[in-house]
Amino acid sequence: MGRWYSHVGEVLGEWKGTFGRGGLPTGMLSLWAKVVGDDAAAHSRPVRLTRKGVLTVAVSDGGWSQELSFLQSDILDKLQELQEKPVVSLRFHLAPAAFEKKVSIDVLPPEGAPVVTMQEFEKAASIATGFKNERIRDALLSALMRRMKPGGW
Repeated sequence: MGRWYSHVGEVLGEWKGTFGRGGLPTGMLSLWAKVVGDDAAAHSRPVRLTRKGVLTVAVSDGGWSQELSFLQSDILDKLQELQEKPVVSLRFHLAPAAFEKKVSIDVLPPEGAPVVTMQEFEKAASIATGFKNERIRDALLSALMRRMKPGGW
């Protein structure tokens, strides 16, 4: 008898091939906070790394874009030390809506529902962020966030 459910990675893998390309190497989301610090990481998020090594970073506002632009050479040096795939330049993209705190009553998964580990979350999030269609990307990330372990990892 077959499974009645699908793993998030299987579903996102199928959709990614259909809707978009790109994404992030596994671990880039957690690495970003180590490289830029917690304050900057709360207002910025890597969203795509191209084959040519251009890392696109979403930022909450122009102030953070400017701050991170000033620190670009330091950030690139740290990324070169810690990241296998070379990052040669940074591109900042204003995306304030991505940083708005949205509180929903159904944030927690139903009791007994599987939750994702940090590794599973990073892998699925890197696939989801590769989608060009913003509505699909946001829906996938929202669904993924509801499967996180309550209180973080």
